[in-house]
Amino acid sequence: MVNPYESAEFVSITPPEKPSKHPFLIGFRNGTLWSLIVLFLTVPAFYNEFTLPLRQSNTISPGDRLTLATSAWSWLIACGTGLTFITLPWAVVAGFVKWASVRRETGFTR
Repeated sequence: MVNPYESAEFVSITPPEKPSKHPFLIGFRNGTLWSLIVLFLTVPAFYNEFTLPLRQSNTISPGDRLTLATSAWSWLIACGTGLTFITLPWAVVAGFVKWASVRRETGFTR
């Protein structure tokens, strides 16, 4: 039996090369994704720290209770604090590490 798809000559087709992303951007993305795991675990701790004075029953007056608006703002501030002090530095460091490792592999020096 003859294979109808078999060709007598082999044609090599190479896909066009994609322009590679800058190594810093690759490291920044990976650092951001990994640090979101830590952020997921630390945001509730920041929230508890910010709302602790409002939740202590013996130190607040009746008008200073934790309302829904205060709770929402506290969550927003906790997320912003985590993004600023955990995710952003981790992502920048990961970007520089990736950039330096690719630079070292290629042997690029000035």
